[in-house]
Amino acid sequence: MTIKHVIFDIDGTLTDTEYAILTALKEAVEDQTGKKYSYEDLRFSFGIPGEETIKILKCPDVKKALRLWELNVIKYRDKITLFDGIEELLKNLKLLGYKLGVVTSKNRFEMETQFAPYSIKDYFDISVCAQDTKLHKPDKEPLIFYLNKAGIKNTEAIYIGDTIYDMNCARGAKVYGALAVWGSKTKNIPADFYLDRPADLLNILYK
Repeated sequence: MTIKHVIFDIDGTLTDTEYAILTALKEAVEDQTGKKYSYEDLRFSFGIPGEETIKILKCPDVKKALRLWELNVIKYRDKITLFDGIEELLKNLKLLGYKLGVVTSKNRFEMETQFAPYSIKDYFDISVCAQDTKLHKPDKEPLIFYLNKAGIKNTEAIYIGDTIYDMNCARGAKVYGALAVWGSKTKNIPADFYLDRPADLLNILYK
């Protein structure tokens, strides 16, 4: 492989946001609809835009529910952590000369409140958020947008994510897809590579 850009999803890949996001969503939806949901009921929300999640949950005022969810996440921001080994991996990738990027279904506000506060923000050269494309993961458009912005071929990028949405997006864009098993907690998702821990990526790049 001749990889120039290493592209990451955020939730479940770079950051462990599960508790914060699901708790915030649960509270927002219950406030808007009166319905009670379990965390398992809401796990589908990872990997798709927040607005789409709110629509699926049939909140009467999508914008109000989405804003409440975003504000609720801020309450639980102290529960969001980087996965072990992520910062070390990013540092090593930069030292080795790779360009780093993010392709996420988050909007810019969500990215600023949930991702930007961490010391890893400056490692990334390009970020693609929900506002940048009409279609979203699992569609290929977000990664195609990234490739065009970076001016690289599909064979010069690898995308690391933790959901089937991420891997389908990579497959559609004909980009190598690596499953972050530390976030997915399963290998039952088709992918080109499986990473048990962040450092495993270096072994794949230098095979």
